[in-house]
Amino acid sequence: MKEFNNIKIVGVDYGYGNIKTAGTVTKSGVTAYETEPIFSGNILEYEGGYYRIGECQKEFVSDKVSDDDYYLLTLMSIARELNVYGIHEADVHLAAGLPLTWIRRQREEFRSYLLKNREVTYRFNGKEYRIRLIGCSLYPQGYPAIVTRLKDFKGTNLLADIGKPYLDCITSAARQYVADIFSTLRKYEYNPDLMRLYIVGGGGCLIRHFGQYDESRVTIVDDICATAKGYEYLAFSSLRRKG
Repeated sequence: MKEFNNIKIVGVDYGYGNIKTAGTVTKSGVTAYETEPIFSGNILEYEGGYYRIGECQKEFVSDKVSDDDYYLLTLMSIARELNVYGIHEADVHLAAGLPLTWIRRQREEFRSYLLKNREVTYRFNGKEYRIRLIGCSLYPQGYPAIVTRLKDFKGTNLLADIGKPYLDCITSAARQYVADIFSTLRKYEYNPDLMRLYIVGGGGCLIRHFGQYDESRVTIVDDICATAKGYEYLAFSSLRRKG
């Protein structure tokens, strides 16, 4: 989490396997209950409903505003990140992202979805949170994970964002998958002799364990919270420029 003019900047990376902030990682599923669950752990109480976070895995949807799951996951993410610092009431500026191919079409709709309630009071894991949503910055997924490394870039570089769904494969399929990734990258003019390759996303471990590559020419960003941190960095820089 970053802070600017008493506003807490909270980066949220919406993955299908995990939802991440700069300091937390939580499975992305949402299960609703009509009454308070008898078990504890990751229980969100919002507008009279009870939701357990992480009990299942969020299924793929092509439109993140099609249900309330991502809104509820956002409230949970803010609470978990603020709780790291012992904060339960704050002005919050969200920093998040959408897939590159979606962002132009869905950016404003998703922003409105996330900011539909500017003042929110709810409970998470028995603690009450009072949040005032001041704004929301949305960026293409992938790039923010390496934005703090730009000073190290030399020559031509390529970024590959590989998400967790691709981890669920057997060893032989993983080797073939990694080979196919490099084949696809070459179609996008990737030349390992001329470029440094940066890989972000949970699938980077597949490249590390099953890929054949020159380690001196490939950087695997294995910080699972890197994208959320990048969102915060970009939003902080933007707010600071505006004064």
